[in-house]
Amino acid sequence: MSDGHLYLGCGGVSYTGGSHRAWHDATHQSVLLLLSTSLKILPLDASLDPATSSSENLMTLYDFSKPEASGIHQEAVRQRNMTPIMLLQLSVDGQFLAIQRSDIEVQVLHRATRVSNWMLCLSKAGNKILHGGVIWSRHVAKRSNSQDLFLVTKLGLEHHRMSSKRRSCVLHRIVGLYVHDYWYEASHGVLFLSSGSRANEIVPFLLHGANVETLPKLMFSTSVGKQDLHLVTLYGDVYAIYGNPCTTKLLLYLVGRTKVACVRSLSLMLSPGTALEYSVVDNLLVCHSLDFNVSLFFDIKCDGSTSDPFSAPLPISSRPPGRPLPESKTALAERTVDIWQEFDAAVLKIVSDENHQKASDASMLYASIPPYSIRRALSLDSQDLQISCIDDASLPSPSFQPSPAFQLASQRSARRLQRTTSEASVKKTEATELEAVVPSFSRWRFYAPNFVQRSWSLNGLEQVEIRKLQLNLAEIFKACERHREILPFLLRRGDYDSAKVLVLKLMRKHIVEQQSLSSIVQLLTTVQTMYGNERRAENATSGKALSDSYFVHSNNDANAGQSTDEYSSRPRPTARNVDGFMLIKQTDFYHHVWKNILEDTNISARYNLSVYIVEYIKNLQERKVQVENITYIALAECFIATGQPNKLYQFLHYHVIADSVELAELMVRKGEIYPVLMQLGLDMYYRLKEICPLLHTLLDLGSTEQAIKIAWRNMGSTSCDASVLPGVAFFDSLVRSVTAAKQPRSPFQVTQMLVNLLLFLRVWDPAALECSSTTSLSSLASGATVPFPDEMIVLNSRLKLREAFGFK
Repeated sequence: MSDGHLYLGCGGVSYTGGSHRAWHDATHQSVLLLLSTSLKILPLDASLDPATSSSENLMTLYDFSKPEASGIHQEAVRQRNMTPIMLLQLSVDGQFLAIQRSDIEVQVLHRATRVSNWMLCLSKAGNKILHGGVIWSRHVAKRSNSQDLFLVTKLGLEHHRMSSKRRSCVLHRIVGLYVHDYWYEASHGVLFLSSGSRANEIVPFLLHGANVETLPKLMFSTSVGKQDLHLVTLYGDVYAIYGNPCTTKLLLYLVGRTKVACVRSLSLMLSPGTALEYSVVDNLLVCHSLDFNVSLFFDIKCDGSTSDPFSAPLPISSRPPGRPLPESKTALAERTVDIWQEFDAAVLKIVSDENHQKASDASMLYASIPPYSIRRALSLDSQDLQISCIDDASLPSPSFQPSPAFQLASQRSARRLQRTTSEASVKKTEATELEAVVPSFSRWRFYAPNFVQRSWSLNGLEQVEIRKLQLNLAEIFKACERHREILPFLLRRGDYDSAKVLVLKLMRKHIVEQQSLSSIVQLLTTVQTMYGNERRAENATSGKALSDSYFVHSNNDANAGQSTDEYSSRPRPTARNVDGFMLIKQTDFYHHVWKNILEDTNISARYNLSVYIVEYIKNLQERKVQVENITYIALAECFIATGQPNKLYQFLHYHVIADSVELAELMVRKGEIYPVLMQLGLDMYYRLKEICPLLHTLLDLGSTEQAIKIAWRNMGSTSCDASVLPGVAFFDSLVRSVTAAKQPRSPFQVTQMLVNLLLFLRVWDPAALECSSTTSLSSLASGATVPFPDEMIVLNSRLKLREAFGFK
């Protein structure tokens, strides 16, 4: 069975404990864990990285066992005992904690001073805080001592302002309207409220800055339920996804300051009324069908005339790419492997300190809370898990509220929920064997942007595991290689290394297949993404600038303060152009395309490769991109490999190919096969004022006299002196040339050549001729690789020259 287009990352975290003791914090993309009397934060992005340890990322936020600023510790403990925590959220700057005690009451704690403030929602009949309706926002764009807290209630939106400086909590504003449901996008602070008598009126707000900004309304012909609308961020912009259960279409609304407009209509390859969940993976909109156990994705940057998914619906793979399949069906059934316990790192248990003495009331409060276990998932090969019964109906209330779409799918998939009921039933069915590769959606929860979570009961304890949903670009490329927008699709992806290799693989394949020149030129134009006058944006993924139709104000940016950065970890973005395409470097083209084709002698297309390289160079020059030396070298290697040195000479003569040291070295190296290239390389060295490699080449060729002449002319050059090219190199070259000459030289000629060398070395490298004593050798004599040519020198000059060069 082939891998899916999407897979669950091997790195993950799981924790154990009672219900209502963990809360998802969308602002910081973290999980808040109440471990006994200690509140800890577990950043998901960092913790789901298999290269790091969960213990390195788990940080303590607040210790409830310590007395509060009021000093009435016992009373506070009793109060907490009577009012359990329903929701807990951390402020944007990390200074405050909002603790929802009931559906009308919220406690705000300042972490540093431990000052506590209490607030009640508007006291009117029927008013209460909606589930999860406690939202933090930043007071102003710059860092400050104030934070804004919003309560989404049945009767509207209540705006409270917190000040750490004044130690106060003030009701700032109330937006009055009857609210049926709400949707919140934490990264941009966009809040949608469902209102109206028929729940068909959507009122958007921007929770950013000193005030709440009302955005243009949306009106629908029918009521909008929680499962009908979703907010996502794609390529830095906020979109509202509306799915009408009576159709197979998804409508995408771009949320802007001046209007909220429908910009795309997407076709679902599923039957009407299918329950859906949504994720955003690498700026792709992923739709999960809970009924059919498949997922499909859309790239909104593709041609707007195409409404179909980018690929066919496929199940999600539970194993990363390249991981082998389970051993066998029998072995898999016998081992009773639950795929959600598949992890790769070591087990890490974090329990509260049992030796710590707490107050008597606190001990009574937390005596019934089981210890927590935070760990990485065990590997599939070493798993030995005993499961008595796993039944979603018997699961405790999940820490993350299940969506209405999930509840709808659970009703439609009751038979599917019984697949894993006991160890005995697992051994008798192949459904669990299939679930080891493709787990059933009936057990999953999806959370923005790309997290997957499941809760189940084991030995009376609630188990929660979180994994990250990722793209399998290799499988997508394999299935969609002929898609007309596969190249732009790959260039927009965040996995630079994988996408780059696939892009260059596609380019190489088109060239090897000798497709039309126009089609290959079009591909080269698409791949060359960087114009010379463009600045490489370091924050290309942060979205477009604030304008009338777009706004990008992230509550998670660096201006939120150092305390916010403490709980978030973000990779450095890839250099991209204004269209969001990644930059494919010319060195990558050389190694993965040009050189790869030239080294394969079985490819007939290499005889036409020079045409494509020339078009690539023209493409770079038209876009004012500097052509790097590595590209010129690829063209020169192509001419040499195909036996066309004359074309290389013509390109050099008309300055199509620029001079470079690397190109000169290539021509000198190939000079043995094509002698004309040797002289071209030496001339290029001289034009580039690269005296040192020029002298090295001449000495290797035995042209010692010419090397001495050039060295005399450039005697004052700091780039080439005796420290770089010692005198012994000249001596060795001269002796080898006269001893290996086809026509023997006369003793007088050899003597004259040694005298000229001696005069040169007394200026170039006088230290090489010096002797420490009358009996010791000079450094030149001791370092020479050839003996002194006594037989080739005039007899009466032999002893004098030996002594002058330091040979005793």
